[in-house]
Amino acid sequence: MKAATGELNLTLITVVAIGALLALFTAVLWPAIKKRITNSSKEISDVKISMNYEDVEFTKYVETELF
Repeated sequence: MKAATGELNLTLITVVAIGALLALFTAVLWPAIKKRITNSSKEISDVKISMNYEDVEFTKYVETELF
């Protein structure tokens, strides 16, 4: 019976430790990660790519026979 009680205690300690780590991650780490992801996506969306056809030099390709 003592062995079963000891295993139950270790299981309970493990479950509580995992719960504490998940609570820490959810409360402290996840908001910081989410903020960085949001900021980086805003920076990417702020970059505007514009192209004018006057700025592009078109070249004419000529097909040639190689044999």
